[in-house]
Amino acid sequence: MKENSFCPICANKDLRLIAQQNFKVQPDSGDFSQSRMNVLLKDVINREQMAFSTMICKDCRAIFFTPTFSPEQVTKMYSPEITEANEKADAKAEGIAQKSWAQQRGILERMDSLAFQDEMMQQRAENLYSLVDSLANKPVTKVLDIGGGDGSLLKGFVHSKKYILDISRDAGQVNDLTFLSGTAEAKAQGPYDLIVLSHILEHVLDPVGFVQMYKQMLSEQSLIYVEVPIEYVSIVLKKKCAPIGQHLTFFCKRSLIEVMNRCSMQVKYMKSELINYRKMATAAIKAVMVLPGAPSENHSSKNKYPSYYLDLVGDIFLMLKKRFSSR
Repeated sequence: MKENSFCPICANKDLRLIAQQNFKVQPDSGDFSQSRMNVLLKDVINREQMAFSTMICKDCRAIFFTPTFSPEQVTKMYSPEITEANEKADAKAEGIAQKSWAQQRGILERMDSLAFQDEMMQQRAENLYSLVDSLANKPVTKVLDIGGGDGSLLKGFVHSKKYILDISRDAGQVNDLTFLSGTAEAKAQGPYDLIVLSHILEHVLDPVGFVQMYKQMLSEQSLIYVEVPIEYVSIVLKKKCAPIGQHLTFFCKRSLIEVMNRCSMQVKYMKSELINYRKMATAAIKAVMVLPGAPSENHSSKNKYPSYYLDLVGDIFLMLKKRFSSR
């Protein structure tokens, strides 16, 4: 672990403390977040307790915690061993926990069904294809999905060559999907007309450097699709410690635009909305970026920053909509 005294996106040192909390290994009680914290402390950090501070950048409004993980700890956090340990912790917590109101209504049972998950992924794939098709300035012939799992999100791109880079998948060909062995092979197979970063940027230590790396694999007038969860609202309103785990940065629209400005990418589309992700609806920011010089509504050298507080109000209403729609 290392102390972080500056914003991981804009490197600003003018930060504000939101909350501090000391996390400890505790007996299993049916609390999923505590079960995962136990795994994190024991198997990744190798400590029985650790104090974390949640900080917000006064400039780009990115939220992060300090101390943060080292690159080696991040690698370990995503290893098959830790993934398996988290799954076992989740299963144990689920066995201990009382059935929730939603489970009693049968909602979560339906969400757990393979048919429902397939239905959600099909809808997400169709939405992604429609969005890209409406914004692309040329045919999308080659697509790269980073962290794309089994490739379900690319089902709509039936006429494109589809490449997946995911640490949980072995390299090889499966039907019309090419699974890549690493970043070097992804670069060799490029350039691409579209790169998908769906629920990826919140997991990396250096979001700007990460986007810069894959930007080099784009062809002219190509797009990057980004999707990040909206988690900053409850952290800011409740002034609570950010959840310590696999998410390292907590984005709002302003901080996501800061990433793109530092990568010299133009924002072509950005919107907060409810989406189906895994087993339930979640609030997320969806954005499409285009290389500079490509036709775009915004031809300025930098994207304009939205009003943080107007976005906060809008995202609060979106979170309320999510809460009431699940009842």
